[in-house]
Amino acid sequence: MVPARKDSVIGRATREPTLRRQLLSLLILFTVGPLILTNAWGYLQSRRFFARSELRNARNVAALEAVGVFRFVHAKHNLVASVVAGNQHLFGLLRALATPDPVARASVTRALDTQLQAEAEESGAIEEFYVLSPKAILVGSSLHRRTAVGDPGAAICFHRGREVAAIDGIDYSGRRPALLLSAPIVDTAGTFLGVFCARVGFELQESLELHPRPHSSPTRLTLLGPGGRIIANTPDEPADLGGTLRDAAPGWKFAMDSWEGEFTTGRGHDIIAAYAPIPELGWGVLVQTPVKAALASLDVLKWQASVFALVLTTLVLLAVVIVARRLTEPLMALAEAARRSARGTLGVSVPPGGTAEVADLARSFNRMSTAVKESHDLLEQRIAERTHELKTSQEFSERLLNSIAQPVVVADRDLTVLQANQAAIRRYGQEIVGTHYNSAFECRGEPCGPSDPCGDCPLRTVFQTGRPAAADKLERLGEAEDVVNLQMFPVLAPGGEVEAVIQLRRIVTDERRIQAQMVNQEKLSAFGIIAAGVAHEIGNPLASIESQLRLAREAPAPGRVEQTLDIVSGEVQRIGRLLRELVSVTRKREDRTTRVSVEQVIQDVARLLRNDPRAKHVDFETRFSAEGLPVQAKEDHLIQVFLNLGLNALDAMPKGGALIFETCREERRVVARVKDSGSGVPDQARGHLFEPFFSTKAPGRGTGLGLFVSKGIVEALNGSLDLESTGPAGSVFRIDLPIAPGWAA
Repeated sequence: MVPARKDSVIGRATREPTLRRQLLSLLILFTVGPLILTNAWGYLQSRRFFARSELRNARNVAALEAVGVFRFVHAKHNLVASVVAGNQHLFGLLRALATPDPVARASVTRALDTQLQAEAEESGAIEEFYVLSPKAILVGSSLHRRTAVGDPGAAICFHRGREVAAIDGIDYSGRRPALLLSAPIVDTAGTFLGVFCARVGFELQESLELHPRPHSSPTRLTLLGPGGRIIANTPDEPADLGGTLRDAAPGWKFAMDSWEGEFTTGRGHDIIAAYAPIPELGWGVLVQTPVKAALASLDVLKWQASVFALVLTTLVLLAVVIVARRLTEPLMALAEAARRSARGTLGVSVPPGGTAEVADLARSFNRMSTAVKESHDLLEQRIAERTHELKTSQEFSERLLNSIAQPVVVADRDLTVLQANQAAIRRYGQEIVGTHYNSAFECRGEPCGPSDPCGDCPLRTVFQTGRPAAADKLERLGEAEDVVNLQMFPVLAPGGEVEAVIQLRRIVTDERRIQAQMVNQEKLSAFGIIAAGVAHEIGNPLASIESQLRLAREAPAPGRVEQTLDIVSGEVQRIGRLLRELVSVTRKREDRTTRVSVEQVIQDVARLLRNDPRAKHVDFETRFSAEGLPVQAKEDHLIQVFLNLGLNALDAMPKGGALIFETCREERRVVARVKDSGSGVPDQARGHLFEPFFSTKAPGRGTGLGLFVSKGIVEALNGSLDLESTGPAGSVFRIDLPIAPGWAA
């Protein structure tokens, strides 16, 4: 016993580090890992936020600086104009310069210089005020200059300032770029006395009214003139003034549209830049901030978060090691019990030990093990009971299916026959189960052609529509030929898809023969009524012929024979036309379904009904909008349907009225309506209209089978015949038939 215990202890000692390592890995994965990912994600999100915030600040500063520059230039422009406007003292000094006395002229020049110097000191940010004579000669300056030869600023000033007060541009010829302003000097009498010019210096933090920033700030503001040349910047870098940006990054541009973004300069520095144009001046303001400086506070936060994560990781590892030691042995015992249970040993239990949670886990495991054993025993008992029930249910289903006297088969979506009752096996053979539907019923042992014999059969229709369907089929087995009525019902899967189709194949040869006799009897009855009407119509021309012949025989006269022959010929033609119309409608049709035009059938029936004596005061009307769409039917049967409805309509209008036939298309169906203006169907008769031998006519006027037979004919074509409406204004019967299969329209 001792060696076994030693081996057990050694085994536990060998397995213990593996469990501890797994526990450590899981705790690190679900604590330290998420902490590192969270910090990294937070840092990246914060960096993105800081960058967007700094970019937004740069954009706002650039926009404010652009407004400030414009206001500054506009103010200096207004200042120059105001210094000149109405300055009588200036006008007087300039007029006094015209004196030929050199001493007096020198005195006037000094006075002019003094005044310009005072104006410049009073105005502020003015480097120089100077005046050019009408001949572009420098006659006065706040800096006491005496010549303007070769001065580009003076040339620009004189050229533009002769006409109006103007902003002449930037003079880059000096140590610093300067703004040139000018205004014409015209006294009250309209005399042009010269041009007043000003040179305005730029000090960004003073002149442009920008936000004051410390000298050590890494943010750089640059004022760009036409063509992107530098006018002023901060911090001051005089070497750049008048030139262009030396470390411009790809993507920078001097434009009249604002822009911002992160760039890498030509010197390899990552910066945040924003540009705001000054469209009125053709200038722009560029703000640049190094990305490293913008995110300096974020770097401090990053190191703080890293230290916190390191400390937290250390604490978690210490806690994991302590907890793992207390969990190892009880959990190993629990794991061993679980392995024994997994190998099939039921009812295994472990002694509770370790922490309260682990002990509770052991007790729960013991309860679970006991419950599993009890459930297993109960499950085996229920499986045996359920198996017996399923076997009994299957046997009952088979008996129920075999008790049906007519053949029943079940086919899946691949048209494979899954099951057949005994009636089907006796009629078609045992081999139909498991074979394809085409081989079992459509081809019957003969090779099927390349086309699918069941391509458009009702079985396919049930799978496509999910609705029951029915059809008649002529089936030949050996020497016998039977009419089989196919009734198909879908078997739906839980998702609503058609999983299989149950097909009942009922032999209806005798029923169809009786039905055909009934249809033929009703047809003969309807045609008998029409024939009586035609006979009545023939009686009138015959009476006319007889009277004409008698007159010709009793009172012969010159020309009387010719007149009699003309009248007799016309009446004979009338009789012939009536007989042709009757024969054309009642002629023997093909006893098979073909594509039949409903509109053509209606025209034939309407032409025949017009000869009925009851139609003398009835107006016939046809309204066709079905575009001549055909239906698959027997033409003779369709004629009988519309003839029955038309005769009923004439019976409903004994005093005359209107009989309307109309057609229309509704999706893949042809709808025909027969409307009359009679008194309508009585309320007590509406529920019995389509019952056999029911009639609202007087005795001897009908068989009571017309509507019953007509409804049977229409429903055999997968259509419907209904009373759509009735009332004092008349009745409307609706016939709904599917368009012939394969008809593309």
